[in-house]
Amino acid sequence: MSDGTLRFLKELIKNHVLIFKGDSIRIAAEPPRRDLSYIFDFRAVALNPEFLEAFATLFWNRYEEMGTIQVCGLETAAIPLVTAITMKGGAIGKKVNGLYIRKERKTIGLQKVIEGTVTTDPVIIVDDFINSGQSIEKQLKILDDQKLKVASVFAVVCCREYSAYTFLEKRDVPLEYIFRIEEFGVSVAEKREASMSTLSVQWRWQGKNPGLEFVVP
Repeated sequence: MSDGTLRFLKELIKNHVLIFKGDSIRIAAEPPRRDLSYIFDFRAVALNPEFLEAFATLFWNRYEEMGTIQVCGLETAAIPLVTAITMKGGAIGKKVNGLYIRKERKTIGLQKVIEGTVTTDPVIIVDDFINSGQSIEKQLKILDDQKLKVASVFAVVCCREYSAYTFLEKRDVPLEYIFRIEEFGVSVAEKREASMSTLSVQWRWQGKNPGLEFVVP
């Protein structure tokens, strides 16, 4: 990786993404009425061209030896990341396809949960920040249903050791990231919610032509 690009990205995160609680800043969390002491607000730089260029450069430095791939992420945070990677890949002659996963299936039109033209090439899931990993786990399940192989997960900042993400270990999916959260002088609590990977499907039925537009809250 380029040391200059790493330094630039780290300073950008320190100055514009990492926000601390203050007299005029409240950072709400679940459950309600419980505040956080800090937050990584990547939305602040989500459309910053310098951030996206640095991220895409570091991504391709890490995966430059891979053949044709697909890059995927969960809306809306990952859409700029996927776009930056595909555009950078095209500029440097890499074969790459971009996808994004909806948080909820669209109930009109084609009712897709994955947007983009899906191929059979291996998928790399990208995200800006991984803590509990629940959004990654959700994407893995959706990609599993489409019979797609996930080759890796890549994030800007990761909070925990690989062993904390049992849903990745079970699938033998590598976890790559640019920074550990401790590099910014903060940390996370050790407590984690139970992973969906501890559960198993006992029974499933799916209609031949389901009405996907019928949903409940």
